Amino acid sequence: MSSDKQRGNRENLIPFKKGQSGNPKGRPKKENCISDLLKCKGEEIQADGRTRLQTIADKLYDKAQGGDLRAMEMIFDRLEGKPIQATITSFEELPDGFDIVDIG
Repeated sequence: MSSDKQRGNRENLIPFKKGQSGNPKGRPKKENCISDLLKCKGEEIQADGRTRLQTIADKLYDKAQGGDLRAMEMIFDRLEGKPIQATITSFEELPDGFDIVDIG
Protein backbone atom coordinates (compact mmCIF):
# COMPACT_ATOMS: atom_id res chain seq x y z
CA MET A 1 0.00 0.00 0.00
CA SER A 2 1.45 3.35 -0.95
CA SER A 3 1.89 6.15 1.55
CA ASP A 4 -0.26 8.49 -0.62
CA LYS A 5 -3.33 6.27 -0.18
CA GLN A 6 -2.75 5.99 3.54
CA ARG A 7 -2.70 9.74 4.01
CA GLY A 8 -5.53 10.52 1.60
CA ASN A 9 -5.51 12.89 -1.33
CA ARG A 10 -4.03 16.15 -0.04
CA GLU A 11 -4.38 17.96 -3.37
CA ASN A 12 -8.11 18.56 -2.88
CA LEU A 13 -7.82 19.80 0.70
CA ILE A 14 -8.49 23.48 1.20
CA PRO A 15 -7.70 24.95 4.63
CA PHE A 16 -10.24 27.19 6.34
CA LYS A 17 -9.76 30.91 5.94
CA LYS A 18 -8.23 32.68 8.92
CA GLY A 19 -10.92 33.33 11.53
CA GLN A 20 -13.42 30.96 9.89
CA SER A 21 -14.80 28.03 11.87
CA GLY A 22 -14.98 24.52 10.46
CA ASN A 23 -18.31 24.09 12.21
CA PRO A 24 -20.11 27.46 12.14
CA LYS A 25 -23.43 26.19 13.56
CA GLY A 26 -21.68 24.36 16.41
CA ARG A 27 -22.61 21.07 17.96
CA PRO A 28 -26.30 20.20 17.66
CA LYS A 29 -28.40 20.51 20.82
CA LYS A 30 -29.26 17.33 22.69
CA GLU A 31 -32.89 16.39 22.58
CA ASN A 32 -34.64 14.64 25.44
CA CYS A 33 -31.49 13.83 27.39
CA ILE A 34 -32.10 12.39 30.84
CA SER A 35 -30.81 15.45 32.72
CA ASP A 36 -33.27 17.74 30.88
CA LEU A 37 -36.15 15.35 31.51
CA LEU A 38 -35.30 15.07 35.21
CA LYS A 39 -34.96 18.84 35.53
CA CYS A 40 -38.41 19.38 33.98
CA LYS A 41 -39.96 16.76 36.27
CA GLY A 42 -38.24 18.27 39.32
CA GLU A 43 -39.55 21.75 38.54
CA GLU A 44 -43.19 20.58 38.49
CA ILE A 45 -45.31 22.27 41.15
CA GLN A 46 -47.06 19.92 43.57
CA ALA A 47 -50.40 20.36 45.35
CA ASP A 48 -48.67 22.05 48.32
CA GLY A 49 -47.19 24.73 46.02
CA ARG A 50 -43.62 23.46 46.25
CA THR A 51 -41.55 21.87 43.52
CA ARG A 52 -40.57 18.21 43.58
CA LEU A 53 -36.92 19.27 43.98
CA GLN A 54 -37.75 21.27 47.12
CA THR A 55 -39.51 18.23 48.58
CA ILE A 56 -36.57 15.96 47.76
CA ALA A 57 -34.08 18.44 49.26
CA ASP A 58 -36.14 18.61 52.48
CA LYS A 59 -36.21 14.80 52.72
CA LEU A 60 -32.45 14.65 52.15
CA TYR A 61 -31.81 17.18 54.93
CA ASP A 62 -34.18 15.29 57.25
CA LYS A 63 -32.22 12.08 56.66
CA ALA A 64 -28.93 13.89 57.30
CA GLN A 65 -30.28 15.34 60.55
CA GLY A 66 -31.34 11.84 61.54
CA GLY A 67 -27.74 10.64 61.24
CA ASP A 68 -27.71 9.16 57.73
CA LEU A 69 -24.04 9.50 56.72
CA ARG A 70 -24.76 8.99 53.01
CA ALA A 71 -27.23 11.88 53.06
CA MET A 72 -24.65 14.05 54.83
CA GLU A 73 -22.03 13.13 52.26
CA MET A 74 -24.37 13.99 49.38
CA ILE A 75 -25.13 17.40 50.87
CA PHE A 76 -21.46 18.20 51.53
CA ASP A 77 -20.43 17.03 48.06
CA ARG A 78 -23.02 19.30 46.47
CA LEU A 79 -22.25 22.32 48.63
CA GLU A 80 -18.47 22.09 48.97
CA GLY A 81 -17.50 19.84 46.07
CA LYS A 82 -15.85 16.47 46.37
CA PRO A 83 -12.40 16.51 47.97
CA ILE A 84 -9.50 16.42 45.52
CA GLN A 85 -7.51 13.20 45.62
CA ALA A 86 -3.83 13.74 44.97
CA THR A 87 -2.08 11.35 42.62
CA ILE A 88 1.66 10.88 43.02
CA THR A 89 3.39 10.08 39.76
CA SER A 90 7.02 10.15 40.82
CA PHE A 91 9.12 9.54 43.93
CA GLU A 92 10.08 13.23 44.07
CA GLU A 93 6.45 14.15 44.79
CA LEU A 94 6.28 12.10 48.00
CA PRO A 95 5.68 14.25 51.09
CA ASP A 96 8.40 14.36 53.75
CA GLY A 97 8.38 11.30 55.99
CA PHE A 98 7.15 8.86 53.35
CA ASP A 99 9.52 6.15 52.15
CA ILE A 100 9.24 3.52 49.42
CA VAL A 101 9.33 0.01 50.84
CA ASP A 102 10.02 -2.99 48.62
CA ILE A 103 7.71 -5.80 49.76
CA GLY A 104 8.64 -8.17 46.96
